This record gives sequence, C-alpha cells and structure tokens, in this order.
Amino acid sequence: MAEPQRQSPVAVVFLLIKAIRNLGIVNIGIGALFLFNLRSSVAFAIVAPLLVLAALAVNVLAWWRYTFVVIDDELVVTKGILSEQRLVIPLGRVQSVSIEQDFLHRPLELVRASLDTAGSSDTEFEIQAVTRPLAEALQRLTAEYVGAVTAPPGEPGEPGQPAPLAAPVERVLLRRTPTDLVKVGLAQSPWAGLALIGPLLIFVDDFAGVFGFDLGEQTAAAEDFEAGLWVIWAVVGFLALATVFSLVLQVSRAVVTDWDLTLFRTPTGLRRTSGLLAKKSRASSVERIQRLEHRQTPVQRLVGINHLNLVTIGEGDIALPGSTEGDIAGIRDVVLEPDSQATELDRRISPKAVIPPIRNGMIVLLLAMVGLYFSPIGWWSLLGLLVVPVIWYLAQREIRLHRWSVNGAGLAQRHEVFTIRTEEIALRRAQRVDVRQSFFQRRRNLASVTIDMADGSVQIPMIPLGEAKALRDLGLACAETDPRPWM
Repeated sequence: MAEPQRQSPVAVVFLLIKAIRNLGIVNIGIGALFLFNLRSSVAFAIVAPLLVLAALAVNVLAWWRYTFVVIDDELVVTKGILSEQRLVIPLGRVQSVSIEQDFLHRPLELVRASLDTAGSSDTEFEIQAVTRPLAEALQRLTAEYVGAVTAPPGEPGEPGQPAPLAAPVERVLLRRTPTDLVKVGLAQSPWAGLALIGPLLIFVDDFAGVFGFDLGEQTAAAEDFEAGLWVIWAVVGFLALATVFSLVLQVSRAVVTDWDLTLFRTPTGLRRTSGLLAKKSRASSVERIQRLEHRQTPVQRLVGINHLNLVTIGEGDIALPGSTEGDIAGIRDVVLEPDSQATELDRRISPKAVIPPIRNGMIVLLLAMVGLYFSPIGWWSLLGLLVVPVIWYLAQREIRLHRWSVNGAGLAQRHEVFTIRTEEIALRRAQRVDVRQSFFQRRRNLASVTIDMADGSVQIPMIPLGEAKALRDLGLACAETDPRPWM
C-alpha cells in the first residue's frame, strides 16, 4: 500500500445510497412531495434529472478525491470535495479493522472496511467498496504493526527492541454449527420479535374479516357467554401465533447473521468471521481487549450457553453468542494472563446495600399511589401495596447473589437477579481507579470502587472502606508497574 489507493468505481453507487440514508425518511418525503407538487410536468421533467445528475456528480467527485496510502508507519487518508481534508492515523493507534460484505457487495466481490482508533468511540473512517485482498492487507498490516510495537522489549535482543513476530499460523478457537445457531435463536426472549408485530394490530379486524369474523359484532355481544369465550380463545391463539412467529424470526436472524461464525487465533490477536448474506470479519489484537463480559438468561442456562462479548476500544467489540463454559475458559486463557484470572468469586458486598434500592422503590411506589388516589381509580390505588414484596424480594436477591473477587492482577464480578452478568478485567489495563462514598456509605463505613478502562468501567459497590482502599492501591500499582502493554 505504498501507492495511493482508491475505492472501486462501484463505490459511487454505495456513496449515493449512504447519502440518501443520511438524508432521512422525513427529508426524502418532503423532497418527493415538492417534486410531485410542481405545477408543470415540464418543470418536473427538468428538475428531477438535474437533481439526479448533481447527486451523481458530487459522489463521483467524492470517490475520486478519496485516497488512502501508508507512509512511514502512518495511514494517510485524503478526502473532500471543495476543500481537501487530510487524516493521518499512526498504525500504532489503530484499534481494529472490520471487514463486511453486504448483500449488494457479494455479486461484485467487494467489501466494506471500517477502521477504529483509540481517539474516538466512532468509526474513524470507512471504505465503502474495495476488493477483499486490499481490505485484508490493511487489516493484516495494522495488526502486524501493533503486534511488533507492543511486544515485550528485550525478548530477545537489546532493551527497547521488539520481539520478532511469530510464524503466520492461525488456529480455530471456536466455530458455531447451524444447530448451535438454532439453539441461540430459541434461547432468546420469545417476545422480542413482537415489536415487529405490534404495528400490525391495527389491521387485525381486516385480517379476521378474511375468515368471516366481525370483531366489532363479537365485542358488542361480549355479554353472551359463547361470544366472550370466542374472544378469549382468539386472544390466546393470537399470542401463541405471535410467540411462534417471534421465535421463527429470532432463529432466522441468528442463522443469517452468525452463519459459520468462527473465531481464529492469529499471530497478532483474534479474528471473528460470520454471515450468510452479509459476510463480516472483525479483528483485534489481544492487548486491545479491555474486558470479558458474559451474560446468561434463565433460558440460556437451561441449554448451557452464554452470550460472550470481548469489549475492545472503540466499536470493534467481538460478540460470541452460544458460548459454553468451555469456550469461555479457552478464550479467557488467550485474553487474560494466569495472574489476571479471578474466577473464584468468593467475596460479597455488604448486606446493607439492600437498603437504598428498597427505599428508592418505596418512594416511587408511594408517589405513584398518591397520584392514582386522586384519579378516578381512588382507593383502588392501595392495590399498589402488593408490589412491596416484589420490590423487597428483587433487592434482596440481587444483593445476596452479588459476588466479586480479586486474584493477583485480575478482577471479576458477577451480579444476578434472573440474568447472570459477569465481568472480568486485568487490573494492569486500568486507566483510573476511584473510591467514592455517598452520605449513606459514610455513615456505615462503606465505599464503592469504580475502575475505568480505556472503554467502559467496572464498579464494585458497597464494600468495606478498607477493602475499597486496598483494591484501589492494587489497581494503581498494577497499572503503574506492569511492563506489559495495556492497549
């Protein structure tokens, strides 16, 4: 990539599609309404082609002016239509290069590449249409460069000299089969797809009319036992069909999105590939992974799977649905060093932590009951007292099941109400460690510790003040004295 590179000429079409999407549906509707309301068909015949030609000319010029080249360990991007914009990105600051092949890209054998850096939470720059070998070369170049500059100094050679890269050998850490993806889809909430069905409820009367039923007449005759029974069965049948439809949507989405999901261990880090209609490839060095997050819902617990997410700096997170405990253990060994693995989870937070959520819940409930009392509901608002045991039970369960642990240079935390959420980090990657005390905590000699990473944070709430200070000192010591790279 020593010579300036341009996108494929077909990128003009994708740039035009992106520009139309950025306009928004409302603006497009206003423009279309303006064109169709022109008083003269001649004016419409003149204005419409001119607008199309102008949009095409602007995107052709944007394509021509958009170039990228690697110069002295820096990626230089030049773009702009009327004025030239020059973006210089050191290869050492690149966090990830993602490659996606959408449905429209596949017949043309092109891909879209996007690059994330540590300087922004958004995508730094995006190449709309480029050949896969060129995108993979950019992905490989940034990964190899980062792997070289972050190698431990002096292994081997003089101090300050990077260690040579390992041989370019890849191995598969995990792969999802179609059966695994069906299990992932079925383990999701069965009501998630109802958001798509909700807008269709306004047509339910017309749909019932196709089968000879008039919901208006049935509702008016609801006093009749058989009519009322029919309405009940109709509602139950609709919910059953909606649940089946939602599950089919979720399974289809899981299969299409994560088809042949494979995680590779590369010489420079990890690379994830997946997709049936749209192929996606996402790579990251191990040093860029800031924490491990895995989530397990009650349904996922029944089938023995988790949703694992490797949180990286920027937008390059690596999601691995359907991960078993064995998968998590294997990936943990790759991402976290042995001294950074805290898996015991043998510590608890203070039982007094249950007081604030119960207190806050009761205040909200009391305000709601007072408001409902002065409404037509009146004394029926006292039924809100039935919610009190629920608030108490949920708060007690969350505090009782909260676990955390620290082991050497590693920290882990698990919190659960019904869904289990676990976070694991290496303390050497900490950017800041805060110990905070609220008025409630000061009176009880408690504190909360917040560990800020380069992307996101982990908070250990309501622990004794002595433990909080010890954890703060350990985190700062690991971050300041550990010679290994944190990103």
